[in-house]
Amino acid sequence: MTDLSRNLNLGRIGEYLDSLVPLLQGDGGFRYLDMGCGLGYSLEAGASRGLDATGVESSKECIDLGRAKGLNIYSHEEMNWSSESFDLISFWESLEHMEDPAKVLTECASLLRPGGLLAFTVPNLNSPLVRVQRQDCSFIHGGYDTPGHVNMFSGTHLAHLCGRTGFELLALDGQYGLNLGELVSYFVGKHHGAYDMRKGQHVQAEMDQSVTAFLRSIGPLYSLFERASLTAPILFGLACRKADAQRMRESVQKFSTQRQAEINKQLAGMILQPEELLSLPKQLEELERRLAASQAELRDTQEAHAVSLGELSEARAILGWCPSFVQGAIRYLQGRFSKTRD
Repeated sequence: MTDLSRNLNLGRIGEYLDSLVPLLQGDGGFRYLDMGCGLGYSLEAGASRGLDATGVESSKECIDLGRAKGLNIYSHEEMNWSSESFDLISFWESLEHMEDPAKVLTECASLLRPGGLLAFTVPNLNSPLVRVQRQDCSFIHGGYDTPGHVNMFSGTHLAHLCGRTGFELLALDGQYGLNLGELVSYFVGKHHGAYDMRKGQHVQAEMDQSVTAFLRSIGPLYSLFERASLTAPILFGLACRKADAQRMRESVQKFSTQRQAEINKQLAGMILQPEELLSLPKQLEELERRLAASQAELRDTQEAHAVSLGELSEARAILGWCPSFVQGAIRYLQGRFSKTRD
C-alpha cells in the first residue's frame, strides 16, 4: 500500500479515535482492540494517542507484515483474552466482511469493560447509490479493490444486531458523500456501475458543462442532507454493553450534540438569507456585464483575460440553469418586504 493510502487511513481512523477517547470512562491507560485491523494502521493511530492497541486479522499476510512492524496482531483463533479486557473495540469497515457478525459481536461483548465502547463503520444499505443501483453498486460487492462484502446494514439492522449480541446502539452518524456524477452517469446509461469498474472503466462519463456545474453547486448541500438523514454511503456507530446503557448514553450525548452543531453550522453557511436573495439580481447583472466584456476581449486577443475561459464556461453553465426558482423566491420576498414596509 502506498504512503498516500497509509496516511489517509491513519488520518481517517485517527479522527474516529479523537472523537471516541474523550467518551471513555476512566483516567487513561485505555486498552483498544480493532477487529479486522488489516495492516494495523488503526493500531498505529491508537498508539499515537496513548492507547494500548491490539488487533485481530484473518489475513496471515497482514498479520506477518504487522508483526514485522512490532504491532500486536493476532488471528481469530489466537483470541484468548480474559473477560472485560478492553475499553474500546472497533470494526472499521470490517463487520460487513464477516460471515457471522452476530457471533463475533457476542464474543466482543464479553471482552468489553464496564463503561467501554463499541465503535464501527459499515457501508450503508440506505445509501441512494445502493437503493438505485442495487447489484450494480460497487460497494455492494466491496469496491473494485476490496471484494468480499457478505452483509449490508442499515441503522435499523444495526440496532437489531446490537440488541441480539448484548449491546445497545447509542448513536449513528453518516460519513462521506455520494458521487452525484456517478449516479447521473448511471441514470443516463453512460456507465454500468460495478461491472464497468471491474473492467477498469472510469466511473464518471463525460457530461454537459451545465450538468457538471449544477452537480458541483448542489453537491455540498446534498452531502449534508445525507449525513443528517443517515443516508450517507458509510454509517459510523457507537454502542455499549446493555448494562451500561444509561450512564453511557449521557456521555455519548456529547457526541450527538457535537454532530448536530456541525450540521447546523454547515447548513447556516449554505442557505441564503433574505437580504442575500434580494441582492442576487444585482450580482447576476454584474456577472452578465463581466461575461459580455470578457467575451468581447476574447474575440480580439489571445492574451491574459480578467475572466478565464474556464470561468466563463462555468459561469455560462450557471447562468444557463440559474434559478427560475431563485428568481421566483426573490420576487416573492420583494413582495413580502414591500407589504411589510407599507
